[in-house]
Amino acid sequence: MTVVDIMCRFALLGCAIVCSAIMPAAARDLRPGIMGTDDRVPVDVAAKPWAAVGQVNVARCRRRMSCTGTLIAPDRVLTAAHCLIDPVSNERFPLKSIHFLTGVFGSRWKEHAQPACVLLPTSRDVTPPAERRRPVRGRPLAWFRNDVAVLVLKKALTAPPLAIVETSAAGDIGHLSHAAYAGDRRHRLTAHLGCALQGLSPDGLWQTDCDTHKAGSGGPVLVERGGAFRLAGVMVGIAEKRFTVAVPAALWRDLAQRTACPATTR
Repeated sequence: MTVVDIMCRFALLGCAIVCSAIMPAAARDLRPGIMGTDDRVPVDVAAKPWAAVGQVNVARCRRRMSCTGTLIAPDRVLTAAHCLIDPVSNERFPLKSIHFLTGVFGSRWKEHAQPACVLLPTSRDVTPPAERRRPVRGRPLAWFRNDVAVLVLKKALTAPPLAIVETSAAGDIGHLSHAAYAGDRRHRLTAHLGCALQGLSPDGLWQTDCDTHKAGSGGPVLVERGGAFRLAGVMVGIAEKRFTVAVPAALWRDLAQRTACPATTR
């Protein structure tokens, strides 16, 4: 697949600013990422596993961006890396503008914290400055296998974090579920329960039929093991309007195990 194909066929879910920049005009409708019938249903933000899912918001003087994130420890949130990058400058947002909220329901929320630092996969940490400024929409699909980030929060939250699935081999997945604070239901957590893995990209990304929407980037893709939900993937985008794209745990497990901020943070 060429870079031109990616620009025309792959759309991020992070926010309206990003999506409108890279989705072709024909795809700019009110139902991005809805695979046929909209199967999303409201879920209880106070109950497991949904209490671990929250909003990742970037608030700046002239811009607001929203994504979804998941607590993987009391003080760590897993989300999509592109949610933390300014789509205009392609630079990381300053830490002071990033906020994580749990228990969002209408105008209410339960807890709030800001990150002390952002952890990225090693391959992105060492990206040269010139490459960092390359527009996201010009990236090849393989780039999105590292589209994950961990927010190390300044304080621990009380919501029970989600455990990461021990194995996530494509042949042993079973039913999936995906939750997000979607752009069309911004203040109500919804989930598509019982969606499915449709295939794998050559780069190991999951192709699913899980319904999602703008602001769904960073939302968890879950599997059920032993009667409990486990975190198995991170939703990052929509491809060809035929399937949604998630980064499976096998590609970010090492990142999720990092617990401390580096000596220099931003």
